[in-house]
Amino acid sequence: DVASPRTVPRAVKRIGELAASKQRFALLVDLFEPHSAYVRHDAFPSSATGTDGLEERYDHEIAYVDGWVGRSNGRDDEAT
Repeated sequence: DVASPRTVPRAVKRIGELAASKQRFALLVDLFEPHSAYVRHDAFPSSATGTDGLEERYDHEIAYVDGWVGRSNGRDDEAT
């Protein structure tokens, strides 16, 4: 499951609501893609096999989630 596209927009909305309240808050957002079954993403083609392939796909999951983390921090570039 690829949850970041659903989770990050909800978190950003909630952060805006909490910030508007002017009260202190803490919010935990868990993007678990790198810790789940690896999904192939068009932006990160994988060509390696075996252990190298697993490492490459893990790196791709990290890069994918990093794009969404950037979005949650107000970065304008599109998450892939």
